[in-house]
Amino acid sequence: MRNHWKLGIALLVIIFLSLALIAQTVQQPVQPAAKPIAGSGCVEAGVETGCLLLKDTKTNTLYNLFFTGNKPTLGAAIQFTGVAKVGVNTCMQGKPVDVKEWRPIKMHCPAPTDNKKPDLPK
Repeated sequence: MRNHWKLGIALLVIIFLSLALIAQTVQQPVQPAAKPIAGSGCVEAGVETGCLLLKDTKTNTLYNLFFTGNKPTLGAAIQFTGVAKVGVNTCMQGKPVDVKEWRPIKMHCPAPTDNKKPDLPK
């Protein structure tokens, strides 16, 4: 009877170790490389503070641009390339894009306007 108990425990240990080994060898699906996004237009202020928007001159797509390092000034005409920004952000306007590269272009942009929310009456 005692040998059956040991045999049962040994069998459970072998099964457990086998399942652990199988779980480690299952490969996670590889995420495809992010599709590049490109556009050009005039940089505008978003409704939320610090948000930068650009309406692409060719597609009329509104982009919510996120820059690292140098940022263009409001009212600047730029051409950019980047990838879709993943995760939550506070801007809530346009398609969020992590800008990888940008450069100024020759194009007339209207003077920047204040797009902030109006103050509510108190």
